[in-house]
Amino acid sequence: MAAIDAWLSTAAEAAAGHYDLAVELVACQRLVKGYGSTHARGMRNFETLMTAYRRLADDRDAVAKMKHLRQAALSDEEGAALRRELGAIGLA
Repeated sequence: MAAIDAWLSTAAEAAAGHYDLAVELVACQRLVKGYGSTHARGMRNFETLMTAYRRLADDRDAVAKMKHLRQAALSDEEGAALRRELGAIGLA
């Protein structure tokens, strides 16, 4: 419950300043699914995106970057695509 509360709080905080960025944060929850190792990988990718959000929040291209990172995370459960994209935007 604490993780859900933190995510909702972060999304609400983002919505106060930038609605579209908050929508991207809400969409990131799609990463958390399944059980066991699938859930653990998704949660790890989700937490990586939440960290990226904190670093990108003031970036004028934050929405596009978060969307791109989310899509990379969804395309590869192991996280290789996400790590590659984090590096490409200087967040690795």
